[in-house]
Amino acid sequence: MSRPSVRQFTLVFLLVLASASPLTMAKIINSPAAPVYVSWLFVEDAAGGTITGPDDQHLKLKLNKVRKYITEFTDRPNRQAYAMPNADFFTAWPQMFAGDPPNAVLSYSLPSQSQPLNIVLTLTNPQYDAIKRTVSYDAVRILQATDIPLDMNQDLAPFQRHKTPYKFGKSALFIDSIVW
Repeated sequence: MSRPSVRQFTLVFLLVLASASPLTMAKIINSPAAPVYVSWLFVEDAAGGTITGPDDQHLKLKLNKVRKYITEFTDRPNRQAYAMPNADFFTAWPQMFAGDPPNAVLSYSLPSQSQPLNIVLTLTNPQYDAIKRTVSYDAVRILQATDIPLDMNQDLAPFQRHKTPYKFGKSALFIDSIVW
């Protein structure tokens, strides 16, 4: 018995494919060999806020006048970005960060500083108030040997770890990734 030609094989394949239901076709076309996971990161902007607490391990971060949405974007190689309503983000928080609270960088400004400063935190227990446009988190500071202002053209030697701010101006909270 001779081997079928490429043309015969293609014809049989197309006939089988044509007989499949549209739902089956969608499953075949959209079924990758291995699952593709996408890493999402989040940014929450605020007009200002406060950090209070007895020490760096027991903090309360409060953001004031937050936007009505959070910007979400993918890690590379994916190139996607969306705006997610705050209510949806905080409703999904328990599933997104179940058992593994996210790290975040709060980039904020102080009236006495010409450059924004950063503080690295672990966030838990978010409380969103849509009417007051505030978000509060329990937070733990992730200490660094130095917290460096964003102006990297300066000599790094003189910088010391800055104090946890009590009150700050405009800010952006960069929340680390989840993988879906």
